[in-house]
Amino acid sequence: MPSSRCLLGLTIGILLGGVALAAIITLWIQNRQSTTTATVSTSSTAATIPTTVGTTTTVNLPAQCSTYVSNTDATRSATYSGVGSSTCDSPTPFGSNPAWVRFSGAAGTQLATTVVNSSLCSTSATGWYSGVMPSSAGTTNNGTVCYNWTGLSCWQSNTISVTNCNGYYVFLLPATPSCSYRYCTS
Repeated sequence: MPSSRCLLGLTIGILLGGVALAAIITLWIQNRQSTTTATVSTSSTAATIPTTVGTTTTVNLPAQCSTYVSNTDATRSATYSGVGSSTCDSPTPFGSNPAWVRFSGAAGTQLATTVVNSSLCSTSATGWYSGVMPSSAGTTNNGTVCYNWTGLSCWQSNTISVTNCNGYYVFLLPATPSCSYRYCTS
């Protein structure tokens, strides 16, 4: 017959093991519940944003996030050094009205945000965005595009708008101030 001391030790061991098992199960359940997502959408744009436990985030993206012109032109890249004529963005492709543009593929994903050396991106006067990119989905910032001309990093400039579309940016781009001026991408 086991002694009372042995039974007491066995009982305490079972209780401690049960408490540890309950704690592990509780943590596992809480971890599974904390992985929630919220859907962000407009009429034709949807995205998923991770959220914390008990928080739902809904962001209505502006119309320009679904009604933009797509541009995949590799010659716009800030690293493109191909030989050719000096291409410009005045008046085409923008014409007399500014257009919302999304850069993707070989064009990169956004306007260059540092000075681009002259004669790159298939032009003489290279355009780069000197403003601040919007950090929150659905927000728009206004900023300046500077044109580097023979080492003068902001020889001329114009104002543009940039919208964060939750994973990509769209840019409201007017025609450049003159020919030989071009928006460069990265």
